[in-house]
Amino acid sequence: LLHRKADVAGAIEALEAACSRPPPKASLLHALGRLHYRVGSFARSIRAFDKAIEIEPGRGETLYLRGLAQFHAGRTRDAIESFERAAELDPANVITCYHLAMAHARAGNLRKSIRCLDRVAALGSEAAVAHYQLGVAHYALGEMGEAALHFTRSIEMDPADERSRRMFEMVGTRLDRTRPRERGSPVGRVLRPLRANLVAKVALVTVAAFVVAGGGLGAWLVRSAEDDD
Repeated sequence: LLHRKADVAGAIEALEAACSRPPPKASLLHALGRLHYRVGSFARSIRAFDKAIEIEPGRGETLYLRGLAQFHAGRTRDAIESFERAAELDPANVITCYHLAMAHARAGNLRKSIRCLDRVAALGSEAAVAHYQLGVAHYALGEMGEAALHFTRSIEMDPADERSRRMFEMVGTRLDRTRPRERGSPVGRVLRPLRANLVAKVALVTVAAFVVAGGGLGAWLVRSAEDDD
């Protein structure tokens, strides 16, 4: 009731008192951890979640929330472990998988992050965001063909996504400098169908305007098509 009235400090005090009385209850510790997380007390949040998980190791939501608290506290490796355990309990949970991908990315495990994001994209509900993050990961790895493909898909799913548009333009700038000239090159094999896909989607005014405006990737596509002829 205190929590519903937004008296978070009072709710925390009441839960602390309740949790101090034996026997400890995982549900109360979970609620306490959530409130500490809400006010940014990540260390206290983690301690409450730890105690709840000791009592009920199979609480997937508690594992996930502990992972979030650990992530925000800078404990990335611990966050990965928590998210992985939560994902094992609920493999179809898109949000858990997405945050596991973000934790892997922060830890520099870009290939693992990509595998998680592929699952998020396949599950559907957060596909546009997943394709944006996939583009970022491939861009960081220097894989411009894959990056362009995922930014394109993100723009198609969410034409208002300015982040994907900016990254798409950055990919185009890098491709302008290092264009694949060999038909059989791996990047070339990715980019040829991508060019065809963009042409087929030109009726989408927002995408078309972005590609055409200012040259960038649009100019590279035209020059590359001429090179292929």
